[in-house]
Amino acid sequence: METVDPDDLTARARIRDAALREFGDKGYDGATIRGIAARAGVSSGLLRHHFGSKQELRDACDEYLVKTMRDINEQVQANVERGDVHYVSARIPVGQYQAYITRALVEGSAGSSSTRWSR
Repeated sequence: METVDPDDLTARARIRDAALREFGDKGYDGATIRGIAARAGVSSGLLRHHFGSKQELRDACDEYLVKTMRDINEQVQANVERGDVHYVSARIPVGQYQAYITRALVEGSAGSSSTRWSR
């Protein structure tokens, strides 16, 4: 699962992508700063430089996905209005974020940001 836009290959984006996968695979409590950094190919120090803490990284992941889903929704609505349903089905990233979103919705841990997903 690769979520980083090819034009967004900064260290920050690589860290965010790795965190999306790590949180999706292991949950908030199971994921570690060290594990996320290793998955992103960066040091723990660089991760902390960009995001501060694991919770701040989780919040950044949530904000990224909420914005991404809103953007997709706008694109889908615009294309449906034009009658271009082939564009719609070809562009929706089905399953790309599924593990992360599922964990965010069902985790009961203090680290879960599920309230953001229920808006």
